[in-house]
Amino acid sequence: MKSLDQTTKSIFQMILASLSFAVMVIFAKAACKSLSSMEVVFVRSILGTVAIAFLIWKGRISWFGNNQKIMVLRGVFGFGALALHFYAI
Repeated sequence: MKSLDQTTKSIFQMILASLSFAVMVIFAKAACKSLSSMEVVFVRSILGTVAIAFLIWKGRISWFGNNQKIMVLRGVFGFGALALHFYAI
């Protein structure tokens, strides 16, 4: 099988990410019928934390990153975006 070039790999990964987010929205919408949006955000955040922790552990990289201030801001804005997104659903 011929190796894919970087552009083709990137396009495939973007399509896969879009489909993954679409599936997440379907499950979030179903969950929001019986749970509050903040409970759905909490469960989704826990699942994401477990997945990211596995990748950090597998890659043997620093848990704290190179710039903790940016990491905290990313976490705050990511939480806010996720909470608003699920609230809108």
